[in-house]
Order: sequence, then structure tokens, then C-alpha cells
Amino acid sequence: PLRLVGSEMCIRDSTGTISMGDKSWNGLQDVSSFEQYYNKTQKVTITCDNNSDPSITVGYLISDSALSSDDLGAATFTEYKKAFSIKDEGKYVVYAKLSSEDGKTTYLSTDGFIIDTHAPKVTGIADGETYCLSAVMTVKESHLAKVTVNGEEKSLDDDHSLALEATDGEQTIIVSDKAGNETKLTVTVNKKHLSLIHISE
Repeated sequence: PLRLVGSEMCIRDSTGTISMGDKSWNGLQDVSSFEQYYNKTQKVTITCDNNSDPSITVGYLISDSALSSDDLGAATFTEYKKAFSIKDEGKYVVYAKLSSEDGKTTYLSTDGFIIDTHAPKVTGIADGETYCLSAVMTVKESHLAKVTVNGEEKSLDDDHSLALEATDGEQTIIVSDKAGNETKLTVTVNKKHLSLIHISE
């Protein structure tokens, strides 16, 4: 579904820029994938370039998928009055429409991007715990980047799980996603079973 979210009179030409963080776009992008990730709210600003016609107006909309020229022509754009923020998790493309009084229209868009604010979820082990002989961890993360154990990158099996081998000392596991969120756990997996002997008089 589309979320329609504000046209401001520009003091410049029917060319403009969409800016978000340290990125900017001044044309309609070929959005074939969503490869840019963010882990926090993104502020979006739309501006017109210098020497523009003051009659040009600007509207924008937010989509969760790429739109064709026909889609854009049929869509309803909301007036752009000031910079706005996108904070909810999900897939996004921001489109802008620059329109002049003589009927000329220019479209702009960002690349496809994803906002992911949650760290990967790890089950089967718990931070600070000790296990005997082996321990199996399972990762739940749609945008997984990598898993490391004591700095060494590891691969998960088809069930998104990893068996930790018994070793001397602690093992530090870091699971990170493409947005930069990470989960860090430190566990000990002993090479043999340990038992407590209680002596009573």
C-alpha cells in the first residue's frame, strides 16, 4: 500500500533533489532492489534547484515498492511543506513530483531502502551462561549480515542454527544485521561435564 504523506512553491526550475542523511538523488531512480539499510529514523528533505520557475509546486508520496511511470501518473501526491521523518520499520521509496503551471512534470525518487531498528534475536543460549560439551544457537533475522565467534565468521545451517564447540574459556558471539544492529553474547562451553559433590556430616 502507498502512504501519502505533503506542494510548496519553489523559487527556482523543474529540477530538484531529495536528500536523506548523507545521500541525495536528483532524478528518477531505477528501483530494482532494496539494498540500503538504516537502523534509525530518517529525515527527508526535498528542494528545487537554482533558477527555477516560481510557479513550480512540489508534492511527495512514500511507497513500499517501485512504481512505474503509469503508477506515478495515476498517484495522488501530497503537498510538501517541510522536511518529514520516516521512522517505522519497513521497505521504502520516496517519490517527489515537480509540477509547473504549463503542465510540465518532473519525477524524482530515492533508491529503495529498508529501516530495521531491531537487533537480531538469538535463542538456545543466554549471555553469561555455561554449557557442557556443546550448545546450539539459532538466529532469527531477516537481514542477517554475519555471525562471528571469537572474531571468526561462522555460517549458519539451513535451520539458521550454529553448534558451538566445547573449548577452553569464554566464547563471544556477535550477530549483526545489514542495518548495523547487533546482538552480543558471551558463553562458556566446557569440554566435559562438571558436577558438584555435596559433602554432609
